[in-house]
Formats: sequence, structure tokens, C-alpha cells
Amino acid sequence: MCFRIQFLLRLRNFISESQLNILLDSAIEVNDDGVKVNPEVMENEKFYHCVFKNKVILVFKDHQEFLNCFEIEEKEIVEQIKSSKDEDVHSILESYIEKEKLKKQ
Repeated sequence: MCFRIQFLLRLRNFISESQLNILLDSAIEVNDDGVKVNPEVMENEKFYHCVFKNKVILVFKDHQEFLNCFEIEEKEIVEQIKSSKDEDVHSILESYIEKEKLKKQ
């Protein structure tokens, strides 16, 4: 943890204060041990995602502030999300839902 603080203090010289706050307040953190979700910085009704061990992890905090977590193991989807920009993830998931006819009738 001490190394991380030193690293962030050095970064302060290169990036603006608002960008530093984003780094400190990540909703999802991934490391070798697993995925850490920080619900206190999450916005309600917004999906967050990450890739961990060839799975896409989706996290959603609803209007009652309950956390909903989903894992996607479909290789096709995982690879598409790994190689996409963050803003494309929603459209990738929508396409998958349509393709697999997973939407409620």
C-alpha cells in the first residue's frame, strides 16, 4: 500500500487533481488476488465492468443501492470486450442479448 501512495504522489506532478481523484476512487479494482468492488464510489443505475481470469465481471448498483454482479464466460464476448473501448461494451452486450434472444418477451 505504501508503494501505491508514493506512486500516486509522484503522479500528482503530471496529472490534474480531478484525474488523480478518479484513480483513487475506482469503482472496480483488479489484481492477482481478484476483483475488489468499491460500492461507495459507484453511481446508482450504472454498469461497471472488468476482465478477470478470462471472465467479464459486470457490477451494477441499483436505485436501492443493492449490488448486482454477473460473470460472463462466453469466449466470444470476453474477447470482444477485452479488445474494445469502454464505451463499446454496452453495444457488445446488447448485440449478444439480441443474438441469443435473451431479452424478455
